[in-house]
Amino acid sequence: LTSCENKEITGGNYHKTEIEHLLRVVTMEHPIGNKGWKRVTERHNEHYPQQMQDSIRRIFDKLRNKKPKTSQSESPPHIKDACKIFELIKRETMSHTEESSSKASLGVFLFLIN
Repeated sequence: LTSCENKEITGGNYHKTEIEHLLRVVTMEHPIGNKGWKRVTERHNEHYPQQMQDSIRRIFDKLRNKKPKTSQSESPPHIKDACKIFELIKRETMSHTEESSSKASLGVFLFLIN
């Protein structure tokens, strides 16, 4: 790949190795909210300094939302990976929400019966 193609694939000023590292960090951290993305930024910046939290989150969102070109039968691997990681985070968020809701309901129930 030429550097232009590489940048097109990874989205701007990011190189493929940096995108791969970012996806590994996001996989490990499962960022939910600003605190999670702050941890991702800190860990990512250990290897690729000078990236801002908003920029890192924006590139991840861009990757997970990217559709394959009409000439491509399927998305490149890093796009697929970003989508899979996002689905894992979404499921984890939903399970935390359901768990919190169940605990709150249980707390209300216990309060009412006492």
